[in-house]
Amino acid sequence: MKVDPTHKPLQINTPRKAQLTGDTGAKPDFAHVLDASMQKKDVHAVDKNKIIPSAARPDLRTQIDIQSPEWQAADGMLDALDAYRNQLSNPEATLKMVEPYVGRMKELQKSHQLLLDQLPEGSPVKQVLQQTMVHVSKEIERFHMGYYID
Repeated sequence: MKVDPTHKPLQINTPRKAQLTGDTGAKPDFAHVLDASMQKKDVHAVDKNKIIPSAARPDLRTQIDIQSPEWQAADGMLDALDAYRNQLSNPEATLKMVEPYVGRMKELQKSHQLLLDQLPEGSPVKQVLQQTMVHVSKEIERFHMGYYID
């Protein structure tokens, strides 16, 4: 549909009642709805007795060895993803300049897949690495499908 510059936009008029009284009628309806919702018990409310105090929460820093190969793999993949993001945000970068970063993410993804499969289920590093690999897969797919072509 083409827009003709000679056409003028349609005027949006307020309802006749609002023109005469200055009241749109929305305030009482909203107040009624708000009052009714406040009377209901919130199903999703947090029970203050079930909140875990910060002293009882596990500290992930004590559970993760940052020198371990799985942590180094996750950190390397996050670094590659960050470098790729920086290239995408650079207005002077061309797709040819971004392509090596995509290739690096592909290499890391292939090499870390075996490591990911060997990690135990409860490992917090496994969750980080798994989510990062999913994000990397989506970005690689977006790049190859042409999402970033103007």
